[in-house]
Amino acid sequence: EQISLHDLWSFAKRRAVLLIACVALGLAAGIAYLVNTPASYTAVARLVMDPSQAKIASQDAASGTIIIEAAEIASQVEIVTSEAVARSVIAELDLTNDPEIQNVASWRGAVKSWISELTANVSEKPQLLTNDQRMRRTMAGFLGRVSARRVGQSYVLEIGYSSTDPDRAALIANA
Repeated sequence: EQISLHDLWSFAKRRAVLLIACVALGLAAGIAYLVNTPASYTAVARLVMDPSQAKIASQDAASGTIIIEAAEIASQVEIVTSEAVARSVIAELDLTNDPEIQNVASWRGAVKSWISELTANVSEKPQLLTNDQRMRRTMAGFLGRVSARRVGQSYVLEIGYSSTDPDRAALIANA
């Protein structure tokens, strides 16, 4: 059997109400998302690696230039996005009380908080976070906004940070 254009048109006419409802629902969801989602800015800082300081380097026999191996650069990317560097930046800029980082907005987190609010007794007092829990939450929110990558085949690392405030994004990316 072949499906003709007439068959498709007949199907669309029979299911017109359902198709229009689905399109309208999709448009409404998209508009609601656009209206409720704040703008996000990503600041980028570039870091140049010194090839003469590399631990894992080799020298090109023909030109005599020092070549940093890909593993060394990949290691630098992982170091930039590590918890140790995150902890250092968080401490330097005192980000443990930053509400933008503390209120990590993910679907899973939002659903979990809605469920806990619905099931919690009114008489229960909200639990205060310990310093370690606050640092873990801050680090998770911070690392979720950080990106690091090598620029092409160069010795440059590009470090990005996303925030709703462009000046704050630049400050944190540079730190």
